[in-house]
Amino acid sequence: MRIMPGYAKQLRPAVLHAMDYVVQLVDSFVQPVPMAANTWNQQVTIRAMFSSGERLQEIVSHDPAYRDFIAANTNVSSQPLTALLLTSYSEKHTFGVDLINDNVMSDVPLTIISFDEHRLLGLATSEIETRRLLKARAYDYLLTLVLAKITAQREKREDLVARKKLLRAKLDVLARGGGNFSVETCGADRTQLQQKLEQIEKDLAGMGTDDTVLQHHLDIVKETLLLTEQQLWLACTTLYMDSSHIMRSADHPKADPIPVQMLHDANGRQLAVLLVTLP
Repeated sequence: MRIMPGYAKQLRPAVLHAMDYVVQLVDSFVQPVPMAANTWNQQVTIRAMFSSGERLQEIVSHDPAYRDFIAANTNVSSQPLTALLLTSYSEKHTFGVDLINDNVMSDVPLTIISFDEHRLLGLATSEIETRRLLKARAYDYLLTLVLAKITAQREKREDLVARKKLLRAKLDVLARGGGNFSVETCGADRTQLQQKLEQIEKDLAGMGTDDTVLQHHLDIVKETLLLTEQQLWLACTTLYMDSSHIMRSADHPKADPIPVQMLHDANGRQLAVLLVTLP
């Protein structure tokens, strides 16, 4: 796209908007909380995300990003690290035994909350550096979405061009009286093929002609970056759950309020995120 005159001027407002948004997004992450095996139950969100200190230790020690960072930075192994903890969040609806009005009841509808697929991002020896890395990663994610859209458009365009050539060839055969079509169906077949060809040409026109396809791709970049809020966003919520990870009402005697930040993306994924410090 850089061969296009004025491409930078066209992209500048969208790029600045996206940059401002990801800065604001990452700055919205709460302050880091300590995350260690021997203190895992002292912070409510950490306690909700891990079943035990041993499980926390196991996950961190096997995390690829953590292992790579330690291997590449042996001289800072004694310093605390900062990172973003991501976990997949899910709710499972089932039936089980529960205590209702001091009576044990069976077949009670329950919702079980799970935090799985833990991983660490943006490991660094300072919170400032971690947030900088996360901002760069968020912006790269937006560019990945842009590239995916352009690639999909290109593949669709190539498919339409191939189908157009095939329909043209069939129409040429009909025009020359070839093929195995009978006289009675030849006209109907030609009309149907012509309609399909016109629809393909209409679809191709909507994707840009050969001399405007780069501009069309540039428009995809602008539109995606200008709509950054629809690609990646953060929502704060409070979960009420007991020690068995069963979702409860806010006034339930066994309910613990768990503040959680949920990161949503354009692909429909929902991740619970938390900035942490770890040894």
